[in-house]
Amino acid sequence: MSMVQTSATRTSATALREMLRSYEIGVANPKGKGQAVLEVFRLRDQIEEAVTKLQTDHVDIRAELTRLESADSLLRASTAKINKELKPSGGLAEVRAQENPPEDKWWWYIDVVLAARNKRRYISTGITAGVAIIVLVVVYILVDRFAGPPPAFKEALDHITKAEGYLQAQNYDAAILEYESAATLTPPEVRVTPTTKAVGTPQQMAPVYANADPQIYLAALYTIKGRTTEARSMTKAAENIMGSHEGVLEALAQAYYNMNELDYASQTIDELLALNIDNARAYYIRGGIREMRNELPDALMDFQHSAELAQAQFASQLYAMAQTRYVNLLQRMPNAQVPTNTPEP
Repeated sequence: MSMVQTSATRTSATALREMLRSYEIGVANPKGKGQAVLEVFRLRDQIEEAVTKLQTDHVDIRAELTRLESADSLLRASTAKINKELKPSGGLAEVRAQENPPEDKWWWYIDVVLAARNKRRYISTGITAGVAIIVLVVVYILVDRFAGPPPAFKEALDHITKAEGYLQAQNYDAAILEYESAATLTPPEVRVTPTTKAVGTPQQMAPVYANADPQIYLAALYTIKGRTTEARSMTKAAENIMGSHEGVLEALAQAYYNMNELDYASQTIDELLALNIDNARAYYIRGGIREMRNELPDALMDFQHSAELAQAQFASQLYAMAQTRYVNLLQRMPNAQVPTNTPEP
C-alpha cells in the first residue's frame, strides 16, 4: 500500500531517527554510566512504540529498521558491560523486579540470554572443539584434492602471500618481485570466462580463479618507486581484469591505505570522488585515513556517510563494516557530537 506522507508522519519519522541516534550513542558507550545506563532501555521502549506506529501508518522506515538492527546487535554485545554498571544495584534482574517489563521486550532480558548462552558454551565446548577440528581437516583434504584450484593459481597465491609479508616489513623491492611473479601466472590477456565447458592447461585456467591483486599492488608500488610508465601499464591491466576504472581506483586507494601510504591513498580518494561523489567505499577508506591521522570528528562523519550510501545502494557488507567502524569510533569519543551533515567530497 502506498501512502503520501503527511506532516505528522514526517515529524514522527524524524523523531525516530533522533531517538535512534541517541540509542546508538548509548549502546556504544555504556561504560561509566552507572544507573544512567537504564535510559538506553527506556529509550528502546520508546523506539519500539514509534516503529509500531509508523509501520501501522505504512511509512517506509526500512533504513531506520536497519540502523535499529545494528544498534540492537551492539546492545546484546554490551550485555556484560551493562551488567557491570548495574551490579551495585543488583543488576538487570533487580531492575526487572522494579520495572516489570513484558517478556516481548527482549532488551530487558539480555542478561538472561547471555547467561544461557554461556552455560551452553561451557557444556558443549569440550565436545564440539574436537569434532570441529576433525570436520575441518576432512573438508580441507577433500576440497584440496578434488575441487581445488589449478596449480598455477596456488603458485600465484604463494607469491602474493610472500609479497604481503614483505609489505609488512616495508620491503617494497622484494614485494614487487613477488607480485611480478604472481602477475605472470594470471595475466589479463589469457583470462577466460568461468563456465562448465571452460577447458585448458592449468596456466590458462588460473585466471578464472584470480583477481587483480597483483596488478593493483604493482601499480601502487611502481607509483611509489617512481616507475610511472610501468604503473600505468599495471593500472590498465587491472582495468582489463576488473572492467571498471572506478573499481580500480577503489582497489588502489585500499592498497595504499593497507601499506600506510596515506598521502597516496588520499590522492586516489580525491580522484575517486571526482569520478563518483556517491562512492560509498571512498568515504569508508577516507574515514580510515582520517582516523589514522587522528582527525576523529571527520572520520566519524565519513563512516556515517559511507554507511548511509551503502545502505541506499544495498551494499550490505560495506554497510555493516562502515556502521561498525562508526560505532567503534563513537566508543573512543564518548563526548562526541554525532555529525548530522554530509562530509565534503
